[in-house]
Amino acid sequence: MLKAEFDVRFSELHVHAKDIRLFQNPFAADIDKALSSYQFELAELQNCAVLKDAFKPNEVRYVDTKRSELIRRVQRVMVVTRMLLSMGKIDVETYSQIRRAGTKQDRMRKLYEALDEGGDEIKSAFYSALQECEPNLTELGICQKVPDPAFYKIDPFLKGYSFDILQYKSSVRDKCTFVTECSIPSDESVELAACYIEQMIIQRSKEQTEKYCNDHVRSVDASGSKPSSPLLSKDKNQSIRIDQLFSPDCEGNIPKSVILSGDSGRGKSFTLQKIMLDWASGELYCKNFDVIFLLKFDEAKCLSQEMSLNKLFSWTYSLTSYQISEILELTPEKVLILIDGIDEFSFDPCIQISSPNNPSQKALPMETLRSLLTGQILHESFLLVTTRLDAGTVKNLLKGPQRFTEIMGFSERGVQEYFQKFFQDEQLFRKTYESVKTNKSLLTACSVPLLCWMVCFCMKKHFTDDDHVMRELKTTTSIYVHFVSTLLEHHDQSQSVLTMLRSLCQLAEEGMLDEEVLFTEKTVFETGLDADSSPFLHKETRIPDFMRETVVRFMHLSF
Repeated sequence: MLKAEFDVRFSELHVHAKDIRLFQNPFAADIDKALSSYQFELAELQNCAVLKDAFKPNEVRYVDTKRSELIRRVQRVMVVTRMLLSMGKIDVETYSQIRRAGTKQDRMRKLYEALDEGGDEIKSAFYSALQECEPNLTELGICQKVPDPAFYKIDPFLKGYSFDILQYKSSVRDKCTFVTECSIPSDESVELAACYIEQMIIQRSKEQTEKYCNDHVRSVDASGSKPSSPLLSKDKNQSIRIDQLFSPDCEGNIPKSVILSGDSGRGKSFTLQKIMLDWASGELYCKNFDVIFLLKFDEAKCLSQEMSLNKLFSWTYSLTSYQISEILELTPEKVLILIDGIDEFSFDPCIQISSPNNPSQKALPMETLRSLLTGQILHESFLLVTTRLDAGTVKNLLKGPQRFTEIMGFSERGVQEYFQKFFQDEQLFRKTYESVKTNKSLLTACSVPLLCWMVCFCMKKHFTDDDHVMRELKTTTSIYVHFVSTLLEHHDQSQSVLTMLRSLCQLAEEGMLDEEVLFTEKTVFETGLDADSSPFLHKETRIPDFMRETVVRFMHLSF
């Protein structure tokens, strides 16, 4: 009834629609099509830059005014660029030029050249793409209400500092008990403690470390890195256990930073997960550290919103930012921070940054991490970082004194123990291990934990034809190929093998171009893959800011 009444009363409204649109935004009007009485005034208005800017759509004005901020903070540059390409807002040549630009900041500068050339229409499309890919960056100018810290404060008579730690340890045990990396979705969950084998770790002397860095790493560029921090002068070349990583040298000096280097697949991430689990279970570092935090670099670098170090720590585990702030203030010298996979840590020298100097100060995650590594934040705390063998740049970023260690993988005894734990059945273990033992090259390959797991997986699936498997597994490449074919052979597929492999390659290429290892379910679906059924993908659920979010990653970075 209301609609009918409206139609009657405003029946002639459509007749004046053109004039209404003209007065809504005279800067978007076509002067040639306007009435002659309006044309001169329209020309004056459209040539007035101040008024024209005031009438810009909000999203266009946002893209213009936040230029420097967006150049610095957008992480998924190529994802946004591909969306503009698919919408027909840029051409293939422009897309290629942006892709070849180098760093993310350089790509954003090139993209802005295309936005300026394309005008308001492409800027609106860019804003829409940004809103879908990185929605937090479309709200840079909006002040969000921060909850009163009293909201988080726990009654000290009921839940004091020690209770917070116990609560945190419980959440760590829940998160770290089971193997997450290198697990097949269709397999049963495997407990880390049940399959973990202690690996050989070598502590390098100061002289050998400096020689290694001089031989393998170019001098530090103009990225603002400080001079190399001192290594412990009395460290010797020797085998070292995990519980000895922070032990003093013969003169009583204790390292503030320990670098754990090693090739991909050597077990660096597993080692950090085991440290977290053992500490939370009361079996490791209990007297050394009140609290241990684990940060995964590949996840942190995907975050584009500003946050404090306290917030960054609370992103993964159960403690709130306020509880973490209390802990860090009480005993910073009893805090150990593990940072996994810091190989690609770099900064754009063209961008001037103001590094935070306390755990509560907000900054971009990479800026916060830099302050943490160099000791500007939590100088009294301890660091353990993992990296691949090219560790010289990381060495120049870390506070000192430092200890340089290298994870070597399994010993021959360790390979045997791994086979025994994997197969469990004694007869099957004996048969498979003896077969591998006679093949020296394969036995050597099995010293790399990732390859050892692949070999065991293949032999378990083909235990009736292990001689054939042994003949095929000769090199690292052959191990990967046989593993992939075995996985495809023993997994139900809703699509052809060729289609799946093409889709996986497409997803991997996008990850490399965008420098990302975490994908949204939508991104995975657009490549034609099903994140729930693909044996090569692993889903994780996280709850940042109390909002559930599901991300997808490859089962291992080497794939």
